[in-house]
Amino acid sequence: MSLPLTNGVVDGSQSGFGVGYRNRNWVWDLQYAVAGESSIVGLLGGYHFGLYSGNGLTFGVVPKLGLFGGTIALGEAAVITGKTPPVILSEGTINEGEAVTAAFSGLGGQLALMGHYSFTEALGLEFQLGYTHAVLGEMKINAGDVEIAKDSRALVKNDLSTTQAGIDPVAKSSGVYTNVNLSWAF
Repeated sequence: MSLPLTNGVVDGSQSGFGVGYRNRNWVWDLQYAVAGESSIVGLLGGYHFGLYSGNGLTFGVVPKLGLFGGTIALGEAAVITGKTPPVILSEGTINEGEAVTAAFSGLGGQLALMGHYSFTEALGLEFQLGYTHAVLGEMKINAGDVEIAKDSRALVKNDLSTTQAGIDPVAKSSGVYTNVNLSWAF
């Protein structure tokens, strides 16, 4: 069975949304982003170090740390020429056409410049420009309902041999991000 594991590289921008809570200088964010067949969610907390405050405008630096997790759809399991499906493993049976997915989780951080303008005491507009880096650890690969261990005999080299592939899949997320948020104090 051919598993499309190399399809997991996602370059480019991600679209998403987030909700946040701010109590004095403490900042809490729940962020969600999607790009193609991948999605990632982050729960972060940080502290706003104010650099300027006046006339309804605040500006500062916000380092944040938190947990990230996500999934990616890699494609479908396919029969290798000359082989007969299905692949029967101790973990379960993999059939042709089953969805191959990966799940990942780990720790990460963000460093942002944040500006906030208050229209009223309760309503404001917030802008963040920052950098995210998350090390998401070992990926869990699934074909249908079967979780495939990285040392599984199902993961062989693509030279049609039965030599175990010796892979160690990991995920990471890093890059520049921007957020524009409507804020409401209560």
